[in-house]
Amino acid sequence: KKKKKKTKKNKKQKNKTKQANQGITKDSVHQRDAEQRSGQKHSNMLSILFSVCLVVGPPAVFVPQYLDIRRSRSSQGFSHWLCLVLLAANIIRVAFWWGERFETPLLLQSLVMIFFQMVLLELVVRHRHQLKDLHSLSTRQRTPLSELLTPYGLVKHLRKDFWEWSDFRSYVLCVVVFSVGVALVTLLFSWSQTFVTLLGTLALGIEACLGLPQVKQNFEHGAAGVSLAMVGGMFAGDAFKTVYFLWSGAPAQFLYCGVTQLLTDIVLLVQIFTSRKQRKRYSFRED
Repeated sequence: KKKKKKTKKNKKQKNKTKQANQGITKDSVHQRDAEQRSGQKHSNMLSILFSVCLVVGPPAVFVPQYLDIRRSRSSQGFSHWLCLVLLAANIIRVAFWWGERFETPLLLQSLVMIFFQMVLLELVVRHRHQLKDLHSLSTRQRTPLSELLTPYGLVKHLRKDFWEWSDFRSYVLCVVVFSVGVALVTLLFSWSQTFVTLLGTLALGIEACLGLPQVKQNFEHGAAGVSLAMVGGMFAGDAFKTVYFLWSGAPAQFLYCGVTQLLTDIVLLVQIFTSRKQRKRYSFRED
């Protein structure tokens, strides 16, 4: 009897310890699940914030330049070829998305950038020419149609007048024709993985040359009129994009594009600061 009582007591104690351990394990599991859920919520919030910044950030970089041109009513110093580079790169990037589905925030960024660059281009064209420039444009001799029909005459005309029109309608027509052409070519060859890869490389290669027209403009005419806030924002945005490409595992073309843009932004910043120092020296000498 004594042995039976001891065994019963031992069984009860074992059951109590098991129940206690099960309770502890259940509590720990619930705590772990709660921590995982909170961690997932925080990561989701961060990813959403990251995506919004990626979509809105790069177009917002050009807002200071837009406000400067609108306030001064002159686009002197700003290269409107920069708009062409961004429009071409983002239109091709949208076509690249049709062949290879990359992250949706990058697609939305391209669509927003196309819209904002058209808005900026309209303002630039409106204020680009002074009265003397308009007079020279109106008195410029037009290229004969017979010359345009020859390859040499067409290339000569494009080199002379392409993207130098005085009306915004011509720019819109050019962008529409380019977009339709890219869409048709993409629909015809989207089955080829080689073509899709080349399309993505082309889009990001063009975007990597974003700052080159402005670098050339600054080298020839100085950096006066270029917004430091715009270039600084471009540098910050390109650094942000490069980090995002590394974090999200984007295709290698995106990473190469980001690094090249960072280097170009550094050159632009050096040009702006050098130009400002030279202007301070000249003003000091005049005083």
